[in-house]
Amino acid sequence: MDLRAHDIEARDGTTLNCWEYSPDGAGEAVLFVHGAITNARALFATPVEGDDSYSWLRAAAERGRAAFALDIRGYGHSDLPPEMDEPPEANGPPVRADQAADDIADALGFVRERQGGDEAVFETVWRAQIDSNQGRDETTYVAQTGALADWAASARGEPVCDPAAIDAPTLVVRGSADEIADRPGTIEYYDDLDAPGDRADYVEIQGADHYLMHSDRRRDFFRTVHDFQTRVG
Repeated sequence: MDLRAHDIEARDGTTLNCWEYSPDGAGEAVLFVHGAITNARALFATPVEGDDSYSWLRAAAERGRAAFALDIRGYGHSDLPPEMDEPPEANGPPVRADQAADDIADALGFVRERQGGDEAVFETVWRAQIDSNQGRDETTYVAQTGALADWAASARGEPVCDPAAIDAPTLVVRGSADEIADRPGTIEYYDDLDAPGDRADYVEIQGADHYLMHSDRRRDFFRTVHDFQTRVG
C-alpha cells in the first residue's frame, strides 16, 4: 500500500487535500479529521523514516479499512484562505467551526462516492507542517486562529458544538497525561452524549498525552479504536 493524495473540490470551489491508505477490496472506510494545531499528514500518516508504526492511516488500512485523512482548508496541502495572505488585523479569524464542518461533509461525500512524542517524531511532525502549504521557511509555518475564536465563543456561553446533539456511536479516548483535554472536561463531554449506552465508550490510556497516535501506547490506541468501530459498525 502507498500513501496517495486526492484533490477534493469544496462546495465553494476551494481545493481540499485528502490523504488515503487503502487495502485492496476494503469493505469499510474511515475518515480522519485533525484538530486546530496540526495537519492531517503530521498526525495520521507521520512520515518517520524506517518506522511506519506511527501512521494511524496505515494501521487502519492493515486492519482492512480504507483510511482517509482530510486537510481542512488552511492546513496541510489544502488551499489557504485568502485572509491568510492579508495582514491579521484586516479580517476576523478564518475557518471557523461551521466552515470546517462543511469541508468535512464534502470530504465525506468524496469518500462515500469512492467506497460505496519523542524528538524524532517531533521533527517529523514539524517537517510535515512546513513542507505543506502552511510552510513559509524552515522555521515557520502559518497557523490559524479560527479554533481559538470558537473556544472564546464557547467561554461566552455560545458553544459551537453540543455533545447532546450527537447520537451516533462515539468513542472518547483520553491519555492520562493529557494536559490539553483534562479529565473532568472530557468526562463531562462524554456524559452529555446522546448515544445509547452500548454505543458510547470512554477509554483512558495510562501514560499517554494528547498525541496518543505518537505515544508509546499508540498500538494499544489504534487497537482500541479498531475494536470499537468493529463492534458498532
